[in-house]
Amino acid sequence: MASSATSSRLQEFDVLKGIAIFLVVIGHLADLGTVEFRLFRCVFSFVYAFHMPLFVFLAGLFDGPGKRPLSERIPAYLALYVALQIAFLGYNWLAGKPMGFSLLWVGPLPWFMLAMPQWMAIAHYSRNAHPVLVLALSVGLSLCAGYDPDINHYFSFSRVVVWAPFYLAGYRTSPRRLLGFCREGKGRFLAVPALLFLLAFAAVCVLRTDDVYAHREAFVGRFPYSDVRIEGYGASDRLGYYLLSSLLVASVVLAFVHLPSRFLAWAGRRTLPIYCFHDLLVFALGDFGVYALLVGIPYGGVVLLLLSVPLVALCASPPFERLVSWFRQQFAPPRQAVEEAGTRRLGSPSTPDA
Repeated sequence: MASSATSSRLQEFDVLKGIAIFLVVIGHLADLGTVEFRLFRCVFSFVYAFHMPLFVFLAGLFDGPGKRPLSERIPAYLALYVALQIAFLGYNWLAGKPMGFSLLWVGPLPWFMLAMPQWMAIAHYSRNAHPVLVLALSVGLSLCAGYDPDINHYFSFSRVVVWAPFYLAGYRTSPRRLLGFCREGKGRFLAVPALLFLLAFAAVCVLRTDDVYAHREAFVGRFPYSDVRIEGYGASDRLGYYLLSSLLVASVVLAFVHLPSRFLAWAGRRTLPIYCFHDLLVFALGDFGVYALLVGIPYGGVVLLLLSVPLVALCASPPFERLVSWFRQQFAPPRQAVEEAGTRRLGSPSTPDA
């Protein structure tokens, strides 16, 4: 019975992770046409208002006791970062784009692989401090950092600072207690209001598309206040963004934690290969004429957004999953192998005596 309950909990959180990675892919597809089409600006505004806070919160939620030491996890993310930088350079060569490279200036996809080690380290070394103090300091730093005109793409510092509060909030949250609140506590009565709040925000994005889209630079998290196209944008506006995105993240969790979807759960268990490969395919749709072909036909924009389903399925397929899993194991070997190696170094037998 205990094993079954544990499996159920993982299934429910996997569904949330599946929703989060779908939002990531849909947001990147929508970004192909935000300049020309109102539909894409509408979808972009809705998704980008909360998809990364949700994704980062869930990443922090499953970082904590029982995880490998940082020394085993951080090298794998840094190696993935380097590999993706090289992959993007190779893609630019194939697509006939300018061949530029910077190890410090982080591109649109690899940034997450560089941000994760920083979030993990911050969470780990602040784990003994009071959670309210840690969250307050992280929010305060983010509010102040927006006034720094030089904080942007380098080392992903801007995104690390902007979304650190969501990672830390997830890190300090117990998955078991969160699920219990949603299933048996007051949370079960909040599912319908949460869904209505999501629908209300979606309606605002439809009716006031360009007003919401004006916050684009704020939503993506990598720009200082001076680069946001809204005049006078500052710390109070970022604080308002935190409030809005927190409410949207909470609404997604409350409304969909019990959603029965095998496909979303399957995708949620494979978020890393999906994240690593989907953007290259999205860029290919734009660079090799598929985007131009689709938007030139009736309902082509809708078809483009629906391509998120096969894109997720393709990137989560066994070849891509095994490639990423193999790559990570080169820098973070399976725990059993690490334990056996440590035992041998101590001079003890690897197996008990008969």
